[in-house]
Amino acid sequence: MTSTTGNASNLPVPVKHFVLTLLSIKLKVAFEDLTGSKTIKQLCGGRSAVQNEIIADMQTEFGSVPNGAEEMSLDEISSKIPSDNYKGPGKVFKTPVQQLYFKILPGGVTVADMKQYIKSKWSCSNSQVIEAIIVHGLTVNAKDRLTDKVACERFIDQLVQSYANKVGVQLTDTFASNTTAPVQHQAASSVAIQMTSTGPLSIPVSIKHFLFVLLSTKLKIPFKGLTGNNTIKQLSGGRSAVQNEIIADIQSEFSSVPNSAEDISLDELSNKLNASNYACPGKVFKTPVSQYFAKILPGGMNTNDIKQYYKAKWNCNDINTLECIVTHALTWSSVERLADKSAVERFADQLLQSYASAVDYKLDMNSASQSSTISSSTSNVYMPIATVQTTGISQDLKNYLKKSQRLLTTLLDDVDGKQILPSNSNSQNTVLPNIEHSEDFMQLIQPIFEQLKIRKYGNVRPWHFQKNSAIIFKQTSYTNYVKIY
Repeated sequence: MTSTTGNASNLPVPVKHFVLTLLSIKLKVAFEDLTGSKTIKQLCGGRSAVQNEIIADMQTEFGSVPNGAEEMSLDEISSKIPSDNYKGPGKVFKTPVQQLYFKILPGGVTVADMKQYIKSKWSCSNSQVIEAIIVHGLTVNAKDRLTDKVACERFIDQLVQSYANKVGVQLTDTFASNTTAPVQHQAASSVAIQMTSTGPLSIPVSIKHFLFVLLSTKLKIPFKGLTGNNTIKQLSGGRSAVQNEIIADIQSEFSSVPNSAEDISLDELSNKLNASNYACPGKVFKTPVSQYFAKILPGGMNTNDIKQYYKAKWNCNDINTLECIVTHALTWSSVERLADKSAVERFADQLLQSYASAVDYKLDMNSASQSSTISSSTSNVYMPIATVQTTGISQDLKNYLKKSQRLLTTLLDDVDGKQILPSNSNSQNTVLPNIEHSEDFMQLIQPIFEQLKIRKYGNVRPWHFQKNSAIIFKQTSYTNYVKIY
């Protein structure tokens, strides 16, 4: 092994390492189990469709693949791919990398922050090497979410050392993270991942969580009663029609369903669904969520008001996170209708904390804005009429209110057909369109009919007279000859 002073820019980007990485993630095989003597055909179990997919991905990633690559050993394939043309991991690794770090990085930390940390602390200015180190994370089998900034920095340092070992280079620990080392190396002491609690709130989506929510909603089973050992077949009681409906909903929501999904455990099913690019709950949850909040929110409020509250108080502008939090409400048992705005705010805060806890996300309560409240265009439903300020009403609004009063006066009749308030019923120019149009407009047009001669259908007495007459007339002997319509 060669040695370097801690400057990671000199690390190589070998083709073989990323051939093995590609096969590891595509075939779900542990990186350590891959050796240079194996062939693609052996690893694929002879499945030609899988072989063709692997060869196509290698063609995309490395630019060229030798003929009969599936029959060659991995060492031979790597040697025949020109290393001079390979500039580092490309788009084949893009989606798996995003999914990995989306699951394990703390909120507020991104892959770009990791790259900046590697660049600063490890004196690595080579973008290809930085990308190679990031992609190498796919081989370390990281599952648990990193809790904070210190854990994230420690993970990156170990990742750099692991990559260096894999490519045959030994890095000295001069610049490595070491809590006992004196703070005399400026490169190590001044570098830290910037992750503040006041940053935008973005909680990664958990496919397993929303798989459970879907099953709980569709099968009317308490969310807490579901475990990873359950199967869809067990939960549906063996009813094939229910199983087919559930599988169809999973297909619609997660875009893919493995074969015999009803027979495998929910843990295994959720792991196999992780390959899909699932951003947030979709149309399968739309109707249940609408129905749930229609039952509990006060009149005039909807889920958009709750989302706006999260944006204002929790600095959450990620639409995917907002949708996840709102959908998480389906895991709660039905609650009584919330009485007012304060009750809605308490409900929203508790819902966020419950979702963060369910997906193992550490929520910093100090990051919430204490002055934010739900403020929607419909929140004034609870405002007493007497509290409305009238001093600032414009003349246009006063005119509109006067026209509305005339309209109500015209339409409100008592039981005897007499108007409650007097109106200008004798004027032909006073017609209902005055409420909508200005007086100037109405003066320029003339009605075709005289208003006093318009038949009014609001009076039911003529119709009663006609119906009663028909009933009486049917009792006569002329009923058989005359038909009354």
